[in-house]
Amino acid sequence: MVYEIFANHAHIFMPEVREDGTVDALLRLMDACGIDRCVGFAPFPSQAQGQNANQWLDRATTAHRDRLIRFGTVDFERDDPEAQVREIHELGFPGIKLHPAYQHFHLTGEKAMRVYREAEARGLFLTFHTGIHWHRIRDYQVLLHDEIAYNFPKLRFSMEHMGGYCFFHEALAVLINNQRKEQRLYAGMTSVSAPESQRYWYLSDE
Repeated sequence: MVYEIFANHAHIFMPEVREDGTVDALLRLMDACGIDRCVGFAPFPSQAQGQNANQWLDRATTAHRDRLIRFGTVDFERDDPEAQVREIHELGFPGIKLHPAYQHFHLTGEKAMRVYREAEARGLFLTFHTGIHWHRIRDYQVLLHDEIAYNFPKLRFSMEHMGGYCFFHEALAVLINNQRKEQRLYAGMTSVSAPESQRYWYLSDE
């Protein structure tokens, strides 16, 4: 039996930002690992060298749309979250990557809730970074994802890193509390298997 390997959670960067994180570097890594397709995230606005990160990713991956499933990002410094979500949808991206600690927004803040509302209306999938990330924990407390699920009953999203070592049980509680006939909440397991390089997100087999 032949299986397709469809990997999640790859950050894509401009060459001048990170040479080992470009589209070409990702494709080489996928080939080396036998990965058929992969979800690739647009750089966050602070990493985009003054460009529109979503439009840049669209241009950079035009020739590889069969292998790279593109997720956009939202600039929380701007006051038009709905327009940004609409642009992501119009570019044909099926989802959005959100990182409250790195992007410095509160998970249930007013602007974030506007993003969720528009994403729900557009049928977009959201993927959140969870776990310790050296920012005020009150902004990205994992249990707040339960409030997102409650307020947006048709929104689909994942909690990447499953809360990490520190918040694993909180992420598990959110998943269990939102079990429905139709699955819409997920746990991303990226970067949880390396105790040395990802010690704060590492989850043991147990």
